[in-house]
Amino acid sequence: MEKLKENVMKEIRRELDRSNEKFPLFNNPHEGYAVILEEAEETEEALETARASLAVLWDKIKGKTLPSYLAAPTHPRRLTEEYALVACEAIQTAAMCLKYGLSLPGQECANCVNAYPDTDGHVDGDCDRCENGSSYAALEVYAGRAADEQEKACHGSNTQGTEVRS
Repeated sequence: MEKLKENVMKEIRRELDRSNEKFPLFNNPHEGYAVILEEAEETEEALETARASLAVLWDKIKGKTLPSYLAAPTHPRRLTEEYALVACEAIQTAAMCLKYGLSLPGQECANCVNAYPDTDGHVDGDCDRCENGSSYAALEVYAGRAADEQEKACHGSNTQGTEVRS
């Protein structure tokens, strides 16, 4: 599961990069909240659709007579695609959560998305994985990088160009 989570985090960063290429950072916390909420609602809708299809499958397994239009949602390929859509929507929601954090003054970690705010919402500037902490450069530097370059920038070297142990 840890490897899957790592891959999902890379996809979240890629989605964040795609979003930042198309749209600017949020203008204020209200806008950020609204976008996160919209994405979360889309995730919930996708999950509801997948659950409904799963319920139809269960009814079919129990031998209930179903209308013909309900046969398609029970096909394993269709269920797989529906749950994949849930994952895609959840990745978009998570990316908007990161974008929200980057949009707040003083909260951004320009070199790494591994620095998380404490319980009061403050980032101390130290990445959870980088020994030397993170530097707070311009947000545009972060927004334009691909996820793999971002990972290398954070975990490959510090701002002086010397190796960072991770």
